[in-house]
Amino acid sequence: MSDFLDGQKTGSPKGVRIAPDKARVKLLSNAINVGLPACGAVWAVVYFQDHRITWVGPSSFLLFYLLSGTGLSLGFHRLFTHGSYRSVRWLRLALAAMGSMTFQGPVIRWVADHRRHHFLADEEGDAHSPYYTAAGRQLKSHERFVHSHLLWMFDLSTTDEAVYAGDLLRTERSPRSAAPIGFGALCHWQCRGRSATSLVGLLRRLSLCCLVDSCEWWCFTP
Repeated sequence: MSDFLDGQKTGSPKGVRIAPDKARVKLLSNAINVGLPACGAVWAVVYFQDHRITWVGPSSFLLFYLLSGTGLSLGFHRLFTHGSYRSVRWLRLALAAMGSMTFQGPVIRWVADHRRHHFLADEEGDAHSPYYTAAGRQLKSHERFVHSHLLWMFDLSTTDEAVYAGDLLRTERSPRSAAPIGFGALCHWQCRGRSATSLVGLLRRLSLCCLVDSCEWWCFTP
């Protein structure tokens, strides 16, 4: 674990930067992560007006839902964020790649944001508090739900990965999501034999994964 948990919280929130120039990558990444699955969901509805659903769609969704959900919960959350257990190198890489299929960003950034959330829970600087923005503004009652579930991803704050995920920066290489996503598309394309269908199937899986993640987040967020 990173040593950010040692010591007391004094002054401005530790490891939180409010800077438009540093937030550009985060904003672009989150816009893609949120927008692409949403577009895929709309496209899937239109696509299946003229195409029947075969065994490939539901089975591939179930397979990649299990893989991505396992990577997110056992990998991103329990292993990389909280260090709840130890694993061999190949399993760490596999879990990181599987978690990347949820379209929630690179593992190191995810870990840094989540540790920051725990360290500053419901205080100024918390990444997705329903009570305060990262800059410390107290949210009104009608703003809390939308901010804690969506709008926090588009504020101008960034998490200092050296503070909240320094251990991972020293020991891990963050797999990019392109590799596992490409693998999913290839599998679907091999089953169906049509590149257009593979892309639709891929986007459909991503949209459903994001929907389930959002529902889980809604149920367990205070």
